[in-house]
Amino acid sequence: MADPEQDPVVGDDVAEDDDGTGYKVGEKKDLDELMNLDQDDDALQRWKAQLLEGVAEGATDDPRVVVISEFAFMSEGRDPIVFDFSTEEGVEAMKSSPIIIKEGCDYNLRVKFRVQNDTVLGLKFITTVKRKGVKVDNQIHMIGSYAPKPEVIEFEFPTETAPSGMLARGKYKAYSKFMDDDKQVHLEWEWAFQIKKKWE
Repeated sequence: MADPEQDPVVGDDVAEDDDGTGYKVGEKKDLDELMNLDQDDDALQRWKAQLLEGVAEGATDDPRVVVISEFAFMSEGRDPIVFDFSTEEGVEAMKSSPIIIKEGCDYNLRVKFRVQNDTVLGLKFITTVKRKGVKVDNQIHMIGSYAPKPEVIEFEFPTETAPSGMLARGKYKAYSKFMDDDKQVHLEWEWAFQIKKKWE
């Protein structure tokens, strides 16, 4: 999270996933095409077989590829705040229930999700934070590439430190999404948090 005392970046768009390297993602291929590529490379074939192990078990009638089931805020000194994302109502609840963050505390975000029906390449968590309509932070966290499997995947983001000081305290809005290298947005939502002197 950026320090609000620094000069904010003004803008209205949710953070983009451009890392400035000029890297361009190749055309999306289905599973059969991927398995038939580079047949003469034994190491690559073994890697693909390992990645795609259990694909059949990940098939479902639900057309979604990435299914987010839970989102949590964790910090020492308080119980985890867990939001059930398995329903639209659960996602909406995060918007109407601002998270109270003690200034200067270390915290982590955690997500639980499942991948089904197809592989997901370069899944990332993208967030834009605004205060009083002004963009103060953009973040992109790479989660990774996954094959479809029935097991729930748990991913914990790196530890961050909340800003502190009189100028940092106040209400913020965050706009987040889970998006992959193919620009497929798997979930997008708005939420809020408030930085205070103490946990409340």
